[in-house]
Amino acid sequence: MPKIALVLTSRFPSEKAYAVTTLETARAAESMGIPVKIYAPFDSKSETVSNVTNVENKMIRKLTPLLGRAPGKLGALIFYARRFLIAAEFRKSLRASNSPNEIVWTRDPIVAMMTNNQTRVFLELHNKPSRIDGLICKLLDSKRKFFVGTLTATHQDQLRKYFSKTKISILPMAVNKSFFLPSRSELEDETIGYVGKGWSSGEDNKLYELISSAKLVDDETETLLQWEFLGLEPNYKSKMESEVGRYTWKKCKFNFINHVSHDEVPRYLESISIGLIPYHDSTYNRQRFPIKALEYAAAGVTILATDTPGNHSVMKSDFCYFYDPEDATSLAKTIHLILEEKQERNQKRESARRWARKHSYESRVEIVLDVVDNLNERSSKI
Repeated sequence: MPKIALVLTSRFPSEKAYAVTTLETARAAESMGIPVKIYAPFDSKSETVSNVTNVENKMIRKLTPLLGRAPGKLGALIFYARRFLIAAEFRKSLRASNSPNEIVWTRDPIVAMMTNNQTRVFLELHNKPSRIDGLICKLLDSKRKFFVGTLTATHQDQLRKYFSKTKISILPMAVNKSFFLPSRSELEDETIGYVGKGWSSGEDNKLYELISSAKLVDDETETLLQWEFLGLEPNYKSKMESEVGRYTWKKCKFNFINHVSHDEVPRYLESISIGLIPYHDSTYNRQRFPIKALEYAAAGVTILATDTPGNHSVMKSDFCYFYDPEDATSLAKTIHLILEEKQERNQKRESARRWARKHSYESRVEIVLDVVDNLNERSSKI
């Protein structure tokens, strides 16, 4: 029976996507009868997750308060030093456990590098590696037998620069079963919603640009529209409220909801009829697989996304509406189209739910197990 060690060098639990997917992956694996341990830094605390092993030593404790505070190159040095120390401490734990069936599953190349050569390693990468991480990846490719997983074929092509020998598997994002609402009746009023932050990994999602498009809709529609933004940072929320206050509204109302836990999100999606994925085209956004796309789809929410290469690598027009983020009129026109096309809209929603059903956390675990089994078969023939 295999065992899985999910190893993080960032705080856990958290509402960030990496932490949500880690927790849901652990739950899925355990439901399949596979023992799981989550290894995370000492500042990780949870009353609801029992299988977390805190990784710590005196140096890690000293460096942690400096994260995000030290300037420039010193901050980068502290960031990498802490990751190396966490990986080294995890390696000690791995040696002590002496479990030959352990599969180390991590998103940190440093953890993969520090793990001994006899241990099976699955490295999950979502973004283009930094310069230092890129060098580590190339070293791993030449010296280790392990596997890499990433989100889409676009990511796969980008990572071939670092992994010429290693197989790179497609490991899409997934959605929890709780997002599949049992029934969804037509709502009397339309609610256009966004679930997420104003900033993603240091990149401004430019949500305030949506307000000018909302005004165009307000000037022409006869439908009452509620715009709901769930989970914005306090400063970003204030900026959005100021932007809304610049206009006089006839049919549109706005509601800004403070942060809620990920487990509570399905309850809020019950009242949202159109879900926004408003990210502009950028290097970072071309590497994303927005987990909210699957959550909208599972909940029966009509998906409305920006017409960008990143979104097209994940979502298709048979279940998603697209608009041009550089043209304020495009979003307004597409919203009017959605409101008018009830039959096509329902077809897209059903197609989206079928798409979401293919993306379970159990299937992610199965992909990794299959990859590792194939590695063992090939290794035994060498």
